[in-house]
Amino acid sequence: MAINIEKKESQFIIDLPTMTCDDIQVNLKDDIILDITFKQYHNYMIDASEITVGLDPVFKLSSKSQANYSAEFFIELAHKVQRFLSFSRKTHMNIKDLGFLMEDGHRVINIYYGNIPYTLDLNENNSQPLLIFDSEIFNDLLINWMKLYDKLDFIIHLYNLVNIGKISWVGERLVVLSRCLEGLHRIFYDKKPIDETKFEDSVNILLNSMKNHNIDPEIQELIKVKLEHANELTFRKRIRSLIGFFSQQMAPNGSSEEETRKVHRGLINKIYDNRNYYTHALLDQKKSMPNIDELAHIEEQMLMLMDLHLLKLLANEKVSEESIFDNQGLYLTLYRFEETLRYIYRQSE
Repeated sequence: MAINIEKKESQFIIDLPTMTCDDIQVNLKDDIILDITFKQYHNYMIDASEITVGLDPVFKLSSKSQANYSAEFFIELAHKVQRFLSFSRKTHMNIKDLGFLMEDGHRVINIYYGNIPYTLDLNENNSQPLLIFDSEIFNDLLINWMKLYDKLDFIIHLYNLVNIGKISWVGERLVVLSRCLEGLHRIFYDKKPIDETKFEDSVNILLNSMKNHNIDPEIQELIKVKLEHANELTFRKRIRSLIGFFSQQMAPNGSSEEETRKVHRGLINKIYDNRNYYTHALLDQKKSMPNIDELAHIEEQMLMLMDLHLLKLLANEKVSEESIFDNQGLYLTLYRFEETLRYIYRQSE
């Protein structure tokens, strides 16, 4: 691709190259179509000493039927697409403006963003993309993301706020990520430690026994309330379960089984202790709390764990887990986390 520069009298005439990209069309759901086209742009200095040429994607959502969809419906769809692109690129993808068109092409509503998390004040960073894919797999991944988002909407929103740096205090970020991981586990991997029927029968025996022994009614009520939620996995077990899905990725390269277990124990303990400290203000733990550097490493591991499970949950019969995880973007992302893993390992010794 060449840029031709011709001097004519006292002026330079610059012939910019034409950049093209194939249009993309995705059938999102029912009768909703997403069309993606690309519009060339160029930015240049006043003296034309520097020119940037590129393509801006233009997203258009439309309905094939005469269904009376609300503006809020299309706004939420646009936000879901934006969050998928931000997730897959591991950066913040801005929405410059959003408008509504009539059938004749007349724009009737303009929305310009100045609120979290769509404002242009949030610039893209140069982080490594999490997913690198072609247009064919993009269609299926985006459709799968829409279904996943319907189940994890507030969790993805919180995760996104941490990712784009809109929660500035590291303690709060760790608490938010703890909520995200626990919520994700409850929705997709939850199970009862004890068979529910056996548990209920056992609870009834205990409650009846207290009545028969004339235990103080207030104590009976207190124990009853505690027992109502006793057949739940603890936070620690949920984190251990989530890490277990990705035992290899969540340990330094070349680790032995014992070294891997040590890394996992150390990470689980740190996530658990920090979540308890920053949630319940356990002052007796304050002296043992990690420094800022260690907190940053713990946060990176929690983000990576969220990323891995969101990728896993994007798979279905059309897009296999193998095709998602056998991905150059993910390989490079995991490589960046290698030092964080080794840091956690050293701290666990």
